[in-house]
Amino acid sequence: MSINILPLGKPIVAPWSYNGHIFSILSAGSQNYIPWLNSNFLTLELAQGLNGDDTIITFKYISCPFISDQKINRKSITYWHKDIIEFFKECIDLNYYIYLFVDQFFISCYPNYNKNHVAHDPMISGYDDLKGVFFLSDFTLAEDSSLRYQTTEIPYNEVEQAYLNLPTEWDHSNGITLFQYCNNVNEPFNKELVKVELKDYLNSRFSYKPYLSLSLSHNVKSKYGLEIYDSIINSSISMEEMDFRFFHVIEIHKSLMFNKIKFLIENGYISDKHHENFKKIKLKSELIRNISLKNSIKPRDSISSKIRNLLSDIQEIEKESLRKVLLELER
Repeated sequence: MSINILPLGKPIVAPWSYNGHIFSILSAGSQNYIPWLNSNFLTLELAQGLNGDDTIITFKYISCPFISDQKINRKSITYWHKDIIEFFKECIDLNYYIYLFVDQFFISCYPNYNKNHVAHDPMISGYDDLKGVFFLSDFTLAEDSSLRYQTTEIPYNEVEQAYLNLPTEWDHSNGITLFQYCNNVNEPFNKELVKVELKDYLNSRFSYKPYLSLSLSHNVKSKYGLEIYDSIINSSISMEEMDFRFFHVIEIHKSLMFNKIKFLIENGYISDKHHENFKKIKLKSELIRNISLKNSIKPRDSISSKIRNLLSDIQEIEKESLRKVLLELER
């Protein structure tokens, strides 16, 4: 009997499970990843969601140098490793975190347990033979019945069944991805990358193909940057019905953007005249998020016009402000 739990910290970015996994590992590490963070996470993508019928807003970013990843396809796993539980434990013993897709129906911490067959993407970071559990991180049911990103003890057999019974077409990784924290990484702030990201954001595109962030949009045309506002504002779906997570991700993005501008000012890349505009953007995004959250708890009269107006304000301020930042960085 043995126990092995790889280190995890509190993620500073966790709008989706994948982001939570990456930043949980980074937060537990000893290296300063903030310069890398401020070189990335400007590009937003409006893409197809996990079930293929929905849309989500997610981050696109250049691969994380602090975490190596390697994929093992499902066919190889089942051919070489007849015992999935033992294989997962061996991976953990080699200091690998396991990122995979599972069917929520079989795992008791999910809201769809024994109800609906729905795919999701947790990460396994440890095991305990005495308890017979894996340590699984994902958005799962908390004690107050809300969904939170957290690490939960899950029986071996539940994880095994959830992985083995997942339909092939739902497995977006076609197997598992092994993450490993890399030590002695020197990753300074990348001004040139920020300039490219700014141009991409302003022109609603994504120039870089080698990224670590999960791509779910194989069969749809994704939208990027400023164009995302138009898609939401002009959507046939009312703001009352729109997924709250849209506005949650936007609020996180504006918070990261505000911190990026603060970083650029403090390190002498741009002047401090930009501070107030990005503070306004951040506050407006927080207001949108709070309006949407309150409406999801207790539906009110129409909030559509208020949210659309706030989104239009953010789009205009952001467009002008980011252009000015780019001009300064190019001097």
